[in-house]
Amino acid sequence: MLNNPFKVNVMVTKLIPMTMDNCAALIIQDQKYCYFRKAVHFWAQQALLPAVVAVGVVGNMLSVVVLTREPMKSSTSTYLTALAVSDLFYLLFVFTISFENYPWIVEADYYIYWKWYPYGLWLTDAASNTSVLLTVSFTVERYIAVCHPLRGRVLCTESRAKRVILMVALFCIACTATTPHEWHIAINPATGKFQKSSTELGRNDIYKKAYNWFCIVTFICVPLLVLAVLNWFLINAVNQSRRNRTRLTCQVSNYSATTAQSYAKSDLYAVGRVRFSCRT
Repeated sequence: MLNNPFKVNVMVTKLIPMTMDNCAALIIQDQKYCYFRKAVHFWAQQALLPAVVAVGVVGNMLSVVVLTREPMKSSTSTYLTALAVSDLFYLLFVFTISFENYPWIVEADYYIYWKWYPYGLWLTDAASNTSVLLTVSFTVERYIAVCHPLRGRVLCTESRAKRVILMVALFCIACTATTPHEWHIAINPATGKFQKSSTELGRNDIYKKAYNWFCIVTFICVPLLVLAVLNWFLINAVNQSRRNRTRLTCQVSNYSATTAQSYAKSDLYAVGRVRFSCRT
């Protein structure tokens, strides 16, 4: 059987000979890519991240100071204070983890940092998830207070808010407790520097899929669904209250105008009677 000449020509045209010019072009492209990656890495991790963390830390600390004052004491301020503290911890933990992007941190002198690193990842995930569930808890309380005000006086209390915050924090810490066991930190004998690698648990496909799906459903899908539904009810309740207030205002205005007209007619009638009596 004769070979297909078209197929041979196509395969031949796809083969590019590796000449010195082609190698030089590839080296230049790799150098440009490495330079671009280093520039982005520097501005994102070593310049912008510390600035964002500094602004976030100052803002959250001011929020905690304002919300913990005596006139602000309420269940709402308790949730907002816990949310500010959770965000504050998240920013601090992210900042400590970002040290791994500095080239000097891999030296053997920074033993304490690399022992802290897996637990820093754990607490970062826990703080992030706590902020998400605290936002959901605050939205649930706001829904009860607006749409069911009578129940809100019983359910939306400061002590109950503190218990909910404690349960949310413990739940998020427990759900991410396996994170430190996913990483192994050791000194590379060849280089004498610290090197991180995945443990057997971190490389287990079943564990990774189950954990990732659990986090996606628990901390992304369900919170988004709850927030969307409850905020939709809140928006409808606010709009309904606004329409009722407008209708009541119009009724009061009409009643006031009618009353004023009747009072004016009565006054005119009384003045007329007085003048008639004086004439007689």
